[in-house]
Amino acid sequence: NFEGRTALAYVAEKVRQNDAGASVSAGDGILEITTGDADGSYTLYIYEHEGYLRELFTRTELPFDVSAGQKLLEVDGFSVSEKEEGLLEISAAGEGEEPISLLLHLRSGS
Repeated sequence: NFEGRTALAYVAEKVRQNDAGASVSAGDGILEITTGDADGSYTLYIYEHEGYLRELFTRTELPFDVSAGQKLLEVDGFSVSEKEEGLLEISAAGEGEEPISLLLHLRSGS
């Protein structure tokens, strides 16, 4: 279950790195981490597309294009959802593996 664990560890670390000063949300299987500074607002999207866990970092006002994200890791499935306010459930599976899940409590409260 190496790929699944690696995907979960990567996503959890991204959330932890950005949780305090960013808006973290989940919807439609996509994790969105939005930050802002004097230069504008930026969003990091983490999602699965065409068998790969991907990430796309872009200005928030630009349209989200699933094919534009950088391939990170081959996965058989990835999902993220907000179980309740401030609690994310993230699931991932590598090729031929059973999905594994992780619950993350957000310090920012979402």
